[in-house]
Amino acid sequence: MTPPPVSTSRFGVDRAELAALAQSWRRSGRVLAGLDVDELIDTAEIMGCGDAVRAAADPVKRVGVDIANRLDILSQIVGRFSAAAAEDDDAAGRALAALPDR
Repeated sequence: MTPPPVSTSRFGVDRAELAALAQSWRRSGRVLAGLDVDELIDTAEIMGCGDAVRAAADPVKRVGVDIANRLDILSQIVGRFSAAAAEDDDAAGRALAALPDR
């Protein structure tokens, strides 16, 4: 298991990490939205279970699109969080740095 990256921010808000997460969710969403079950139907016909695969095709497509939409929304939320959290992190860091020494 790879250890987590070392953060360079004051409290651990890493814009690059959050951007990578959002990008990964968007990419996964595109894959799910473009899911092609037609090839599965063709393969299933050869194996003699075409009726079962055909019956599942539309629900699988709907679920794929639903999950894709959810991932897109999550990526947008992470993007908004990243901007706000990074600004807050920077501001808090400046405030802490401005405290007089004891």
